[in-house]
Amino acid sequence: DVMMKDNVAYNTKGHCYILEDGSEQNNTLLNNLAVLQSPVDVRISENESDHLPSSFWLLNPQNTFVGNVAAGSSHSGFWLEVQAWVRGKSQELHPDMQPNTLALKEFRDNISHSNGFKGLHTYPQTGYRPTETAVFSNHKSYRNGGDGVFFHAGGNLKIDGGYFADNK
Repeated sequence: DVMMKDNVAYNTKGHCYILEDGSEQNNTLLNNLAVLQSPVDVRISENESDHLPSSFWLLNPQNTFVGNVAAGSSHSGFWLEVQAWVRGKSQELHPDMQPNTLALKEFRDNISHSNGFKGLHTYPQTGYRPTETAVFSNHKSYRNGGDGVFFHAGGNLKIDGGYFADNK
């Protein structure tokens, strides 16, 4: 139940705006800007992915993401890394939660551009397969070094509107 609104993050190391364990729900990220995310110099553990930083690293889809801009990350703009389990200290509090099956609350009017790898993507191999159709509305993804949008092993996902150009 956190509102993160109208923030600017510039030239950061590792993931920038994050929902860490996958149990976080009912949060709103609104009109935030993230520019130039680079890898951390030292990883805390092998379980961390801050060496592949994303501007928005999101582990639970039960949140609202509207009007955010991800620009110039060395890896990804928006990375929905929804697992089949909750990780970290929250795991014991939510042993039955499966984030990769939960509905996406709202993902609308976000922009990803000039990122080194992907603009918007889901990963890992288990895939994001929500029980209700997850709609990504009016997303703009351009000039990313890899795919503008990449849904890995996903299902029941829909892109509704948007612009995609100059991605590799």
